[in-house]
Amino acid sequence: MNKKSCLLILEYGIPHYRTFLFDFFKKYFHNFFIIHSGERFQPSFNFENKKGKNIKLKGELSLVFFNPFQILKSDIIISTFNIYKPHTWFWILLFPWKKWVLWGQGLGKSNLKILKLFRRLIISISSGYVVYTEKGKENLVENGIDPAKISVAFNTLNIENHELTFGKDYFLYVGRVQERKGLNKVLKECKELGFRLMIVGDGTLKEKLRIEFENVDNIIFKEGVFDEETLKTIFGKAIAYVSPDHVGLGVVHAFAYGVPVITNKTKEHAPEFEYCNDQNSYLYDDDGHLKYALKDAFENRKGRIDKGKLAYDFYREKLSSERMIDSFEYQFNKIIK
Repeated sequence: MNKKSCLLILEYGIPHYRTFLFDFFKKYFHNFFIIHSGERFQPSFNFENKKGKNIKLKGELSLVFFNPFQILKSDIIISTFNIYKPHTWFWILLFPWKKWVLWGQGLGKSNLKILKLFRRLIISISSGYVVYTEKGKENLVENGIDPAKISVAFNTLNIENHELTFGKDYFLYVGRVQERKGLNKVLKECKELGFRLMIVGDGTLKEKLRIEFENVDNIIFKEGVFDEETLKTIFGKAIAYVSPDHVGLGVVHAFAYGVPVITNKTKEHAPEFEYCNDQNSYLYDDDGHLKYALKDAFENRKGRIDKGKLAYDFYREKLSSERMIDSFEYQFNKIIK
């Protein structure tokens, strides 16, 4: 432990799946404090934290207010950079001399030049940037950001019981049951094909889907699960993880157990989609091809096992929690003399 203090500014609440990383920050620094908005996640009281006053505006945009004294007394500030959450970047403009480490997707997906220029400005002021993917780093470098300023922390989960499995019982979705996931498409295809499908999770769309498919014997709905041993059992019996229109951290969980992913490669996904390729997943480019991806995964056992092995190899090589920690330690070593 060094004598420096660290402030972490989160765009949402404190996610439970980041505990391994925040534990590292707590051990690494003499003082570690979190400021957050309280959205999406319940705060963890294992860390000193403060929920800011959150005023929600249109869509994702919200204003979070907190006492800036916490910034002034901190040696290093880590902030999850989100353009729609001004509390994650506004203070950089007021205190540019502080040591800021940004964390996020890079320049983002917007094609608006003014937004890209603004992101570049914020990044140029910062002391370093931890980006989610290699592609994100390449994009930053192409836009004039010094590569030495950037480290890559593949967005991941700390899954201690990861293991290669060879499931054959059902197709699987685990996560929030939302419209953007396109779950109605895989439900309809599995109903027609007679394939078993398990949906594990809660969300705004779940009850509607449950009612619509309640009399379909091969469709199973379960409540959200967080226990790792239970999740291992669920993933361990899966043929493939299916999320047609949007994938995120579910990719990490699937790969941790050697479960290939089925998704539409033309949709707008979270950064974790970049972990998928034709060798470790089933990627299709038209909604009408979903049924063929499902049939291929179901019927071609050898092909499914080969993809699962490569998915698990990717997890072990790229998605370990130690690799994420190393990418932050790289930034700290540059700053702390």
